[in-house]
Amino acid sequence: IFYDLETTGLNPYHSKIIEIAAFLYSVEQKKIIDKFSSLVNPGIPIPEKITKITKIDDEMVNNESDLVTILKEFINFSRLNEECNIYFVAHNGDGFDKLFLRQHLFNNQYKINANINHLDTMRFAQKLLPNVKRYSLNSLCIHYEIEQTNSHRADVDTSMMASVYHKLCEDLTSK
Repeated sequence: IFYDLETTGLNPYHSKIIEIAAFLYSVEQKKIIDKFSSLVNPGIPIPEKITKITKIDDEMVNNESDLVTILKEFINFSRLNEECNIYFVAHNGDGFDKLFLRQHLFNNQYKINANINHLDTMRFAQKLLPNVKRYSLNSLCIHYEIEQTNSHRADVDTSMMASVYHKLCEDLTSK
C-alpha cells in the first residue's frame, strides 16, 4: 500500500486527518491494481496555513464523512482485516504518516488482522543516495525527473512517491 495523509497539523495527538490516499500495488502483477482517495471531515476548522499548503478548505470537507467512517473503508480497501502480509509505503512515514496511522488506526478500535510492515521512501533514499542534499519528496522527484503537479494533495503525493520508490528500487538493483 503506497499511501499519504494530509492533516490539520503536525502533531498526531492533536491534529486531524483531512485526506487519505492509497494505491494497492500487486507485487506479482507489478502494477497498481486499485486506488483509494477520500477527503475527511475533521470536525474542526482547517487552519489557514494548512489550506494554503494543501488547498483543502472547510467547505471541501464539511459534507464529507468523519474519520471513523473513512478508516473503515480504508481498512477494507487495504485488506487490513485479512490475514496477510502488507507493506505500507510512505514518504517520511516514520516521522509523520505512520505516527498518524498508529494514533488513529492501530488503536484497537478496529479489527486489524494483517501483518504490517512499514517502509519509508525518505529513509530508503537517505541510505541509497548519500550524496543527495535534500530528501523531500519534491527534491527526489527533481532528482529522478518525475513530473510534479499539485503537491500536498494525498493522491498526487502518493503517485509521486510510488514513482520515487520504483526509481529507488531500480537504482538499488543496478548497484
